[in-house]
This record gives sequence, structure tokens and C-alpha cells, in this order.
Amino acid sequence: MPLPSESSFADAGRQAVAARLLELAQAHGMGIRASTDLHALLTALKIGEPIPIPAFAVVAEILFVILQANQHPSAAGETS
Repeated sequence: MPLPSESSFADAGRQAVAARLLELAQAHGMGIRASTDLHALLTALKIGEPIPIPAFAVVAEILFVILQANQHPSAAGETS
């Protein structure tokens, strides 16, 4: 039986994180958009590397939503 490759572990980790993010977004009433273009853009981003110019608007929108959520905790009693 061949051992799983390092990339298959990374893919499984990304899928688990994505599933958890979707779960949290839905639980907090955040809108979710399915977009293959957005998916391709976000998966190309690497932590610690400069954000490519075409990704600025997407990253800014994501950061804006996160900041708003932190400034206005949900009615569930969460705090920032």
C-alpha cells in the first residue's frame, strides 16, 4: 500500500479548513459565493508573499468582512 503524498495531506488539510470556514460563515449568517475564478485566485495566494494586484479587491473585501464581524459581535454573545 503506497503512502499518501505530502500534497494529499495538504489537500486534505485545506479541505478541512475550507469546510470549517463554510460552517462558521453559515452559522454567523455570512453570505457565501461559489466562484471558480475566486477559488483559483485565492488558492494561488501564498502566506507571507505579496498579494498580486488582481487579488487586492478580493483580499480587501475578505478583510473588511472580518473587521466588521470583530467590531459587531453576533447576538450569540461572541466578543472580539
